Order: sequence, then C-alpha cells, then structure tokens
Amino acid sequence: MLDALQMFAPDELLQVSNSGWSIQDILAHVANAEILNVKFARLMLETDKPIQVREVAAEFPDFTGPFELDRFNAYMTKKLRAQSLAQVLETLNQTRAATMAWLDLVTPEQLERTGQHAAWSEQTLRGMLKILIIHDKAHTQEIVKRARPRV
Repeated sequence: MLDALQMFAPDELLQVSNSGWSIQDILAHVANAEILNVKFARLMLETDKPIQVREVAAEFPDFTGPFELDRFNAYMTKKLRAQSLAQVLETLNQTRAATMAWLDLVTPEQLERTGQHAAWSEQTLRGMLKILIIHDKAHTQEIVKRARPRV
C-alpha cells in the first residue's frame, strides 16, 4: 500500500475523489480499521466469543444508533480528518509493525478462536486476519486506480 504512494505528488494525496475520500482518508481508514480489528482479535484470545459491536459501543459512546458499517466509517473518517498526512502515515506504519509483531506470537490453535465481528458475523481469528488482508488489498487497488500516467 505504501509503495503505491510513490505514484502521487503530495498534494494529490489530499484531493477528495468522487467517493468522498482522499488518499489520506483511505490511509487513515485502513490504519484505524487495523487498530480496531486487531484489538478485537486480541480480545478473541482473552475472552470467550466476544462481540465487536459491544466493544465499539464502549469505545465510541458518541457513535449512537444501530451499528452500520458505512455509517461508522463516515463517523470515523470525520474524526480522523483532524490528523495530518504525517500523523496518518506514522500511525499506519506503527500499527502495521505492531500487528506483525503480535502475529509472531499467535499460535496455530489460537487461530481457531472465535468472536462476533461487527459486520461479518462470527469469525475465527484466522478469518479476522483474512478480512484485514482483503481490506488492505481492496484499498490499495483503490489508491492505484487513482494514479494518473506521468509524462
């Protein structure tokens, strides 16, 4: 994902597209999603069948009403826009490093622990990791599609 940023001038990372998000917004979203989902994955190892919606509700009490993924993403994007590009990149790098270090400690048995994901129902830890990978790849492709050919 970070390699794809080489294709853009710094100001292009801040331009909002028709989707309503800039590349900076996408990067902040990916970092935040990884933070929240890895936090939940860790909870899956500590608690029997935790429910992510409860965790989100406890962590974000000002997010009211029923949980809907798109509505939650819009809520978080609004909050995350207060960060600078440098802060977003630092968060993404630190989050990714922490995730990789944590993964080194996960045992094969732990990959089968389960919990209730906010949007994707019951998941194993293995499933949560697949969701993170698919999510990252989808947003990387979204970023790459925005690149304009350089002359």
